[in-house]
Amino acid sequence: MPQSWYGALCPYCRFSTPLFETTLAEIIRNRQVATTGEPFLVFVCQRCTKCFPWNYDLRQVVGKFEALSRTDPVWISVIAKCEDGECEALTELIAIRPHGTTKQQILDERPTWNAKDIYCDNGHPIIIPL
Repeated sequence: MPQSWYGALCPYCRFSTPLFETTLAEIIRNRQVATTGEPFLVFVCQRCTKCFPWNYDLRQVVGKFEALSRTDPVWISVIAKCEDGECEALTELIAIRPHGTTKQQILDERPTWNAKDIYCDNGHPIIIPL
């Protein structure tokens, strides 16, 4: 049975992260910070490693594929705290990488992630944990 896939387009480098319908459902089902920025997910671009918000309510199907003919990507989420020490808001950052990437490889790239334009729900800059 064909399934949909979406593209989470990075506004900085224009790279479109392929996002399978089943992967998106899994990400939403397993969110660590369920209320952060609804209906936005914050992705870390695979190409330029900048963080960007993606409105999943406005997602559009890019294509269809046969479920048996694909390999699922690897994804992890990392919780970023607010730069303001008094603020308790948390922001979930989601990195999706190609099949075969290890979770440790994704975690090792965190020092290159750039969240300059990402703010907590209270409007403060966030800090990517190392």
